[in-house]
Amino acid sequence: MAPHGTVLLTGGTGKVARFIAPLLHEASIPVRIATRSGSTPDPTKYQGVTFDWSDSSTWEPAFANIPSPVSAVWIVIPDMSSPAHVAREFVDLARKKGVNRFVLLSASAIEIGGFGPGHLHQYLKELGEKENLEWAVIRPTWFQENFVEHENHVRSIKEDNKIYSATGPGRVPWVSCRDIAAVAFHALTANELLDRDLLVLGDKLYTSTDLASIFTQVLGREIVYQELSTDELAKRHESFGQPKEFAKFLGILDTGIKNGAEDRVNDVIFRVTGRKPISFFDFVEENKDTWM
Repeated sequence: MAPHGTVLLTGGTGKVARFIAPLLHEASIPVRIATRSGSTPDPTKYQGVTFDWSDSSTWEPAFANIPSPVSAVWIVIPDMSSPAHVAREFVDLARKKGVNRFVLLSASAIEIGGFGPGHLHQYLKELGEKENLEWAVIRPTWFQENFVEHENHVRSIKEDNKIYSATGPGRVPWVSCRDIAAVAFHALTANELLDRDLLVLGDKLYTSTDLASIFTQVLGREIVYQELSTDELAKRHESFGQPKEFAKFLGILDTGIKNGAEDRVNDVIFRVTGRKPISFFDFVEENKDTWM
């Protein structure tokens, strides 16, 4: 059964949730935005609530003082040690509050049982089998919006006329957060969840050279791809403020792409939403002022 109460969005102003909230509002579904600050982008449309994964005393109030009880939760696991363990405790609390549908944001590279959200994916599946819990896991590939929101990408294109990566000829089906949100909206509200593990991929596969060509067409000046080694890329990420270990991890992910880790496409977005994914060309065209 589709949930008919309030939808609670953890990470409520995050990259994907900020696009889910308007879809819920347009469908007249009550939304509660859960963030550390308790703020909401539009108090006339959404109710904000203070929520901190590292402070469990903020969890229970997220379900209180609302006309319509929370019936579905969007989960973005915390950036902390043992995140899946903390998220499991939250799921258990939410279940006690009457929530029976959970939609988890994971990633295309993380399989069930894998690190981080992969562990919570496994837990939701087990609960579904034992207790008839409604659940879905959204596993998107790399976000198109990274090129707008990550300083290293913005500056490399705007100032150097280059795209730097260690992906070589590897291909990625870059996806829009708007499309991810549309799939998540379906998972949070549909009468029946026909798919529980949703691999959300963009319209086609792109090499970094392909991306450079698109930027060249749209911006009207030559943008080129410069391949870096994994170590060179990690050092570049460090220069933009990333912690050393995370910068190294990002370099490893690029190596995975180079070796074909993201070389796949599917029809999930079209099948779920009824429309084609937003192309990378259209994304660049819409945001071209960012790199001018």
